[in-house]
Amino acid sequence: MHNRLREKCLFANIPTWEVALEMISNNNYDVILMDLQMPKMDGFQATIEIRENLKMDIPIMVCTANSLVGEKSKSIALGMDDYITKPYTEKQLAHTILRYGAGNSNV
Repeated sequence: MHNRLREKCLFANIPTWEVALEMISNNNYDVILMDLQMPKMDGFQATIEIRENLKMDIPIMVCTANSLVGEKSKSIALGMDDYITKPYTEKQLAHTILRYGAGNSNV
């Protein structure tokens, strides 16, 4: 991983959306890396929960293998801030994360 991210960021791999919503509510993260296809609550539903119910404006960056026509614009329209498709390079991921000021607290 990009050296600046290794040195300055705390990454959390969260197993379920119930845990994720609790952690997002109780911690100060710089950015959320969101997959669109997850069990129980997809990335679109999760973004709506974060934006509308938690009232949080934390940057949400989609990291997905999906590159369907219209999916990026749907993601942005629902309140996600960026969209990166797999496969991506480490440099591309680091550049996108750092664009949102990540590296100051938690990622």
